[in-house]
Amino acid sequence: MSDFDFKNVFDSNEPITDDDLNRPDVLTLPVGMEYHPAVISLEDQLSNAKRDFKKYESSILSMEADATDMEITDERSNTIAVEMTLQGKKLFKLIDDLRMYKTKKTREYNSSINTFAKIYTSKVKRVVDILDRKVTGYSDKQEIILREKERKLQDEAKKIQDRIDEEAKEKNIEAVQIVKQVLPKKIEPTRTEAGTAIVRKVWTWDKENYDFEKIPDKYKMIDEKAVNQAIRAAIQMIPGIRIYQKKSTQYRSA
Repeated sequence: MSDFDFKNVFDSNEPITDDDLNRPDVLTLPVGMEYHPAVISLEDQLSNAKRDFKKYESSILSMEADATDMEITDERSNTIAVEMTLQGKKLFKLIDDLRMYKTKKTREYNSSINTFAKIYTSKVKRVVDILDRKVTGYSDKQEIILREKERKLQDEAKKIQDRIDEEAKEKNIEAVQIVKQVLPKKIEPTRTEAGTAIVRKVWTWDKENYDFEKIPDKYKMIDEKAVNQAIRAAIQMIPGIRIYQKKSTQYRSA
């Protein structure tokens, strides 16, 4: 490891700018002609981006091999390992900055489109929600009507069965059991030219009204954010939680 050096993987310490992207030499342009970036396809943009990232590949493989073989046995080897780590972090930031630069315009475009589209989708969603509540409300009314019909049928069937049982008792014969009428348990789908609506019942739970004390422990979650805030506030004792010191090396570039 005596000949270790990651520094050659950094082409420049200069920040990435628009001039880094395929800008022709302005000296070759005819007099009076201004430079205007060419419009290239997404495929070509992706190909260019891959090329820019790929130039670090061989260096990264070399760094990975050196890091794997590295053994810290004394102050010198520890110093080398720290230097390797700092340069690795520097390269990580360089590549991540390149990623952010390459995706900046796309992210800005996507953000603008998403914001603009949300103006309309939110309005459409309100329309859908209003109609959905009304459709569901109508389904509830139909279910009530269905249950009432079923209750009336059951009452009528019971009256008929009681008469049959009474007559059979008077004649000392076995009573005939009438066939109970059963109404469908679910409402039929509503079919339209645009599609079909099917009202179904699914189990869920009330997320606003519940008794936390009665909930089994396996359904409870620790508030990690609150715990971390407490530890940062120098709280070192929380019942049921082991708080301890974990070593973490902080690296600062020179």
